[in-house]
Amino acid sequence: MADTYEYLGSGVLLPFRRDGKDDFANGVGLDVIKTSLTSIFGTLRSGPANEGELPYNQELGSLLRLLRHRNINDPTTQELATHYVLESILVNEPRVRAKAVGFDSRPSENKLVLRLTYDVVSRDTTGTNVLLSDVEQEIDL
Repeated sequence: MADTYEYLGSGVLLPFRRDGKDDFANGVGLDVIKTSLTSIFGTLRSGPANEGELPYNQELGSLLRLLRHRNINDPTTQELATHYVLESILVNEPRVRAKAVGFDSRPSENKLVLRLTYDVVSRDTTGTNVLLSDVEQEIDL
């Protein structure tokens, strides 16, 4: 499993927090992928009617923020949100193959939660080389 974690990379974790060495906490493997997905869904990318949030990389992120004040219980909005999630994973995170996308509306907490199930795959081999299967993650939007 150590080789798998090496392949998946290392980096700073979100939310930012300090580690024991008075530096930002770093992680490896699946923690880095979860941080990457959180960052992608929290960043506005360029679309037909808007510029992206990051001027140096307009394609990084998703268009989920455009749905912020819409009724997520509407089937059309859910389908559009699912499309935005799948598109942003395809463009920005080649280590992930989405299997299921769902949303929970929590009005009492004033938040929307993305429920994502995915496989972590090797991008260096042809075909599907699944490294981790059926990873579940919840992301507050």
